[in-house]
Amino acid sequence: MNPDQLHESLLEKGKEKARTSAYFTTKDRYRKQVRAKWIVHFINASNTVGKSEQLALVETEYTEACQSAEEAEEAAGVAAVEYESAKAWFEAWRTLESTKRAEMTLR
Repeated sequence: MNPDQLHESLLEKGKEKARTSAYFTTKDRYRKQVRAKWIVHFINASNTVGKSEQLALVETEYTEACQSAEEAEEAAGVAAVEYESAKAWFEAWRTLESTKRAEMTLR
């Protein structure tokens, strides 16, 4: 395989890993903000902190934010695996090329 193609592939996998990781971080931050918003809402409605936390956990907006964060986390995990796999493939290719060069020197 062409080294430039390998580099480009690895670069794209790395960029995708970074994008999906940032997206997950954003989604997780939003999930926490939604939870905090609902806790404050329920505290202001004269509930205890503990009860407010429990009520916030079952709010539709919060459960949807959790689902969205879970999906983003999964995408980030897949992108990380693809990137690490591409790095391993690149290293294996590099080792093979190095071995070929060493064999040609021995002849």
